[in-house]
Amino acid sequence: MSAPSRLPLLHAALPCALVLLLAACGTTPPARYYQLMPQSFTAPEQALALSIGVGPVLWPEYLDRSQRVVRRGDVGLDLREDERWAEPLEASFNRVLRENLVRLTGNPQVIGFPWPLQERPARQVRMEVLRFDSDATGTATLEARWQIVDAEGRALLPQRRQSRIVEPAQGIGSDAAVAAQTRAVATLSRELASALQGTR
Repeated sequence: MSAPSRLPLLHAALPCALVLLLAACGTTPPARYYQLMPQSFTAPEQALALSIGVGPVLWPEYLDRSQRVVRRGDVGLDLREDERWAEPLEASFNRVLRENLVRLTGNPQVIGFPWPLQERPARQVRMEVLRFDSDATGTATLEARWQIVDAEGRALLPQRRQSRIVEPAQGIGSDAAVAAQTRAVATLSRELASALQGTR
């Protein structure tokens, strides 16, 4: 085939090659998924026999997303598009909090809100999460207001409590940051378990 006759083929192939090249450049790396995990605790000397309910837990809207949120300075937030939660963070937080309380109180009767009226727990933890994220160093911060009430909704603590937990990362990278968030939930769980034990 002569050179002139090959020119139309080259002209036809060039746009296809450019499309393939641009597609390859635009390919994003696969997302990595993370999950909070319950922790191991020393079993209490005396289990709390009263049934425990966790919720409602009010959740900030800025965390109502699948991307991991990283705080930038005092007011900035970055969304890590390639780092995602394997389940909604609110559901993960509630699940881990309940499981931690089972282990800390020695009581398997820890249920999540909502519950049937006829199964109203003897102790209820009401909570509002104000902040739950990490910064660029991986340090996790968890802020929450909470109260414990009885089955009739009467407050069992003199006032509503507020917890602010700062947990440094033990390493670098996203795995260490999520592990720090997991430890922050464990610390909050200990505070709740101690308060619950005091309402016997």
